[in-house]
Amino acid sequence: MSSFKKVILAALVLSPVLASAAEVKAPVVTMNGLVDSYYTLNLTHGQDLYSPTSGFEGAYSSATGFNLNYAKLAATAEAGPATLKLELGAGKQGAIVGDILVQQAYVSMKFGGVTVDAGRFYTAAGFEVFDGNLNWNYSKGLLYNFAVPTAHEGVRVAMPINDNLTVTASLANGSDLYTNDVGDTGSPYKTGILSLGYTKEDTFAAVNLFASKSPPGQILAGDDAFLVDVVLSQGLGAASVAFQGDYGSIGSSSYYGLGVWGKYALAEDGLTLVGRLEYFNDADAVHTGFTDNATDEIVDNVFGLTVGANYPVGSNAELKAELRFDKAAGKIYNAEESIATFTVGALAWF
Repeated sequence: MSSFKKVILAALVLSPVLASAAEVKAPVVTMNGLVDSYYTLNLTHGQDLYSPTSGFEGAYSSATGFNLNYAKLAATAEAGPATLKLELGAGKQGAIVGDILVQQAYVSMKFGGVTVDAGRFYTAAGFEVFDGNLNWNYSKGLLYNFAVPTAHEGVRVAMPINDNLTVTASLANGSDLYTNDVGDTGSPYKTGILSLGYTKEDTFAAVNLFASKSPPGQILAGDDAFLVDVVLSQGLGAASVAFQGDYGSIGSSSYYGLGVWGKYALAEDGLTLVGRLEYFNDADAVHTGFTDNATDEIVDNVFGLTVGANYPVGSNAELKAELRFDKAAGKIYNAEESIATFTVGALAWF
């Protein structure tokens, strides 16, 4: 067979393969990122005391002085019915979900109207979310820090009931009712999560139900655990209000929290006033771990009030200033029952 005929034959054999390869579209990749830095001043104590009610070990805007709170780089790759989500983060806040680098990483697959996600993803519970530019206040509140989990590792299935209503079922590692179990505790237990979300124009409502057991090695290990989390928010023109309520238990120990948020825009795309009022009661300090520094007795409740102002700088940056006052039912701030802080956060994103 001549060389020319061999070339023609090879072209005929490979043409369907080449045509098929040409039809395969490259994934659509989008990138986004966030830098969140702040300065905070302790108004009632020495600057070496971080507030334990603002977060754990200096996370969530609690360490005094200048701090890089969070730096995030995320990528989403969409290829037909499958999507890859990868979110990397660093900083004090980044370490709180159990991995100093990977914040979210999951594959999302669509089967008709049903979406299935598998990997690590943020929780559906609570009004406040992980990225500070999406929250009304700068610092994270009591309910975010103590009442609800932050992240899960597992699988979730979301199915829209209609244009406004979506039901989501998840199965995740361990007991996220107690800590953020993202696979590092070796717990044999799993957490079942059922969420119902409603969105219409400026109205949002959600109910999240959690059921699990406390993981081995923890307080009340192996006891049944559950949590119900309710979130409501409503836009009212220039003003907006929101509410969060949580009630849960591990064995015979129960906890509950209530929070109210408000914001008012003084000018369109301009200065906005914000406020937050919270109460968290943890009868046996299972979630908080708070004990009185003088008596070593359990401190079972804490109250928080935060007021502030947000000012956008263009469409991709914002300054957030706030005064925060937290008061506990015992001396958890060295020899005092309360603490006041002033914080200015600077955030930019793309």
